[in-house]
Amino acid sequence: MSLLFVIFTIILLLQLFTIGSIVPRGDSRMFMVWTSALHLGTTFLSLDLAMDITESHHGHSPGLFFLTTVFPAAAALLYMILVIILAVIALMSFAVGQILLFGASSKIAETARSRVSGSVFSTIFDLLSMALLYKFWHSITDDSWGDYAF
Repeated sequence: MSLLFVIFTIILLLQLFTIGSIVPRGDSRMFMVWTSALHLGTTFLSLDLAMDITESHHGHSPGLFFLTTVFPAAAALLYMILVIILAVIALMSFAVGQILLFGASSKIAETARSRVSGSVFSTIFDLLSMALLYKFWHSITDDSWGDYAF
């Protein structure tokens, strides 16, 4: 069983050099520090649990459970909540455009003596919402289109 954890650790370290970009670029230095600390803590707790180095775990490790299960789940949940909030904010302008089209179109046309209707403002807000959604999508997928040599 301990051989499995040693192989697992070696594979994780190799992933850092091949896929994980061990050399930080630009603003990713702080991210690299946090991921390295998380990786080293998890590796130590895994090896301690497998090889019983400190003789204090007795077959279970709450720290290892937190680092491998609770923390990634909480981070994924936080990411999903933030993505939903950003998408809702981007779609608010679409909702405003539809309200102007269906709710205030006749009032706008009356006030402007039928020169302008709510469809003009609806089109502008629809265009704004599509631009915001594209900008949001582009910002979260910007670095994932790099050229990787596999």
